[in-house]
Amino acid sequence: MNHTPEMNAIGPALVAAMAEMPAVGRDSTGRTGQREYRYASLVATGEIVHPILTKHGLTYVQDIYPEGDPTAGGFLVCTTKLIHGESGQWVECRAVVPATCPDNKEAGIATTYVRRYGLTAALGILVQDEDPDGGSGPQNGSSGASRPARNGGGGARRGGSSSPASEPQLKAIYAKTRSLDLPEAEARRLLPDDCDTTKDLTKAQASDILDRLTEMEDAR
Repeated sequence: MNHTPEMNAIGPALVAAMAEMPAVGRDSTGRTGQREYRYASLVATGEIVHPILTKHGLTYVQDIYPEGDPTAGGFLVCTTKLIHGESGQWVECRAVVPATCPDNKEAGIATTYVRRYGLTAALGILVQDEDPDGGSGPQNGSSGASRPARNGGGGARRGGSSSPASEPQLKAIYAKTRSLDLPEAEARRLLPDDCDTTKDLTKAQASDILDRLTEMEDAR
């Protein structure tokens, strides 16, 4: 994470804005094979974020660029810069996802994906997730701007779901990383900052990783 030397203006503004950020509902539906899943779209996230940032004199810009060959298993990088309008101070976070983009359609899908995770990572936005009993509870889809995360993953233990990831979840994560043929270094970028291995994951963190792996499968 990069930022201006002075943080006396943007720091309090970010604290105030992030305190008002509600959880974002999963408004869109995706499908991989026979499995259907729900996720929070970039539009839904933006509709919540923009007025709160504006209220506190903040805005953001995003820059997306490839690393390596995006047509042959390279990476897509999104930098999200949060800017304080009055002082000009800024904080910049970086999200990186593996991406294979053989055509414009796949490139568009991957770009939207990394923008969404880059924004939620920078602002610590919560994403609603279904609890095991079928209810709805908040899940932290990403880490806050004050704590950089690997690949936009959740840096803190997700509030309301501190129980360890289940064995089926861990097996599913392993199976998906194998099917995507992710190198070990790429797979480790999916882990939150407070986790050294998948065995350290909570159920909510594992659920978030599985959603991201599923979207990677859809993008291929």
